[in-house]
Amino acid sequence: MRRYMGTDEDRERIKTLLNKEAVGWRKERLVALKMGFQPHHTIDEIGAVVGRGKATIQRWFDKYRAAGLGAVLTRAYKGGIKSRCDNEVEAFLVEGLKVARWNTAVQAGQELERHFGRSGAYKTVGRWLKNCAGVL
Repeated sequence: MRRYMGTDEDRERIKTLLNKEAVGWRKERLVALKMGFQPHHTIDEIGAVVGRGKATIQRWFDKYRAAGLGAVLTRAYKGGIKSRCDNEVEAFLVEGLKVARWNTAVQAGQELERHFGRSGAYKTVGRWLKNCAGVL
């Protein structure tokens, strides 16, 4: 099946952006689109060149067709889950580590639960302590 997409304006814009863009996720997408504008490249070939799967390449092409070049060159990723270890908890942990209030992460977790009403898994409390430069 032949694929026809892309306007002449977008083709020129992609050429100029490719020259300016450093290595990264935007460059991968620009290369995929540039190859996609040429109907003799298959999606499998494009995926092999940019190192992405067929479904990902197809999703980029669908996004281009629906909303244009700008939509392909933006990401909606907002990061992971926000930590519940705020400044107040961190200050409490640092103070407790300075005076050696706990011997284990379990004890620190129990103290956090009593003091702040927050319970955390052993691994979570251990990570918070490690971020505060603590060694139990």
